[in-house]
Amino acid sequence: MGGHLKIYSVKLETYDKSLDLEAYNDVVSLVDHLEGISFRYGVEVECDLDDESIGVISNGVRSKGLSIGLLQEWQRHLGI
Repeated sequence: MGGHLKIYSVKLETYDKSLDLEAYNDVVSLVDHLEGISFRYGVEVECDLDDESIGVISNGVRSKGLSIGLLQEWQRHLGI
């Protein structure tokens, strides 16, 4: 299984927290759905950001790289 998702790119000079929060919520929703697919069908989903591996979802469980390295760090940045 494969796919590609392009999300809003944050630049300091044009940073809009509301757009960043929307992008974060979209990514969390996607990851949640991919966890369900991974569990149901027993597939592994590799997640990359800017052509670099940031984590994997295997048997419905996201890796620490995806959970902590991306999502929790993004939460910290957003102050949520």
